Amino acid sequence: MLERLVLRLQSLGMRVFVHIDKRSAGAKEAVVRIRSLGAEAYSWYSIHWGSRSHLGALLRLMRSALLDSHVSYIHTLSGQDYPIRSRDSIESICDGRIFMECEPLHALPAKARDRFEHYHIRDLADPFFRLPYRADQIAVGVQRLLRVRRQRTRSHPSIWKGLVWVSLPAEVARYCCESAAAKSLWSELRCSALPEEFFFQTLLAGSPYMDQIDSDNRRFMDWTPRQGSRPAVLDLSDIETLRHTHALFARKFDSTVSEQLLNAIDRQSDVSTFERGSLLDSTQRHSITQQAVSS
Repeated sequence: MLERLVLRLQSLGMRVFVHIDKRSAGAKEAVVRIRSLGAEAYSWYSIHWGSRSHLGALLRLMRSALLDSHVSYIHTLSGQDYPIRSRDSIESICDGRIFMECEPLHALPAKARDRFEHYHIRDLADPFFRLPYRADQIAVGVQRLLRVRRQRTRSHPSIWKGLVWVSLPAEVARYCCESAAAKSLWSELRCSALPEEFFFQTLLAGSPYMDQIDSDNRRFMDWTPRQGSRPAVLDLSDIETLRHTHALFARKFDSTVSEQLLNAIDRQSDVSTFERGSLLDSTQRHSITQQAVSS
């Protein structure tokens, strides 16, 4: 699935950078295989769910991508994502907006708020070591008894949340990697659970780029549980739904369950029959080098 994703993104004119969890079976071999396809591939970190290691891998990939001055957009993707639009459509939609889910902390369900409002101790020396999950549960339980909650970080009075799958103009991505505000927030989110779901939203909602945020992240996901998976693994029965979505990418896909759907997407987006809305005329097409970052 990852190899197919890399090849498809490259066919759309994108450079591809991939991070593979160091704990994955065959990680070194996978890096070699992905590099043989012409993509950049690394296995820097062991990714511990809920820690900063995932966010750290994404930011490091972004820094690598931004070394190319031709890159105009950064798209963060999982290995089970797939583009569902043509190159023309992606380029026309990516017009300088930040496509990113973005909700204020106070509007979230209690379970989601707990990820920030309680101090989590999953990372002791992230990304190389973390305390057992049970120790984190005990620490959070003590905070509940003592009614300890935080509503802000030192540097950001308003906390915002959304999925980590975002599309950012290169200038904005550089701000997320290099600004003093980004470095402060990175440190302050160390005691959060799933900090990657707070980092981009909190940083950019309080930045000079705030007005560029479009809270539709242009990713399609079916959150209805299906065959034990949530979000659901998509198959050919989802073809009409994808045809009528505004999304640029969808997830999640499986190389066997989703093969017929993936083939249909490739055929139809290649000839622009999968599109919804107007596309750029071929004579108006402008060259934009985009960048996909997959983790």
